[in-house]
Amino acid sequence: MTTDSVDGSIFYFDDAKLDFLEETMCVLNGKWKLRIIVALSKEVCTFKDIQDVVDGISAHCLAKELRHLQLHGLVQKKINMKLRPLRIEYYLTKYVETLQDVFQTLSDWGQMHRFKRSGDTDCYEDLGRRKQESF
Repeated sequence: MTTDSVDGSIFYFDDAKLDFLEETMCVLNGKWKLRIIVALSKEVCTFKDIQDVVDGISAHCLAKELRHLQLHGLVQKKINMKLRPLRIEYYLTKYVETLQDVFQTLSDWGQMHRFKRSGDTDCYEDLGRRKQESF
């Protein structure tokens, strides 16, 4: 295996790149964030709608995760004043689209890792072949 790193290791991250990677992991970290994003990718949802789709999440946890996703600009909250009682809706921002390649890469790695753990040694070749076909 060849490497472009300075010290010959497989991974080389200077402090800035490592900080950026940690920032990414911090934003996406947690059991529920991806499930909330997927739930919202289908439509604008109320708090109750999201809770119904994201099986097992508590109201407290959902509120905390939605605040976190809002803080990072991935989700927006809109209060519909025309309806009584007021209707609070959540939707994804356009910024979420920047995560599409990240999610695909992480999903591919997760599939490869699952095959590896199950003893399927052909998973690397299959994943490489699929990546070549997609270009």
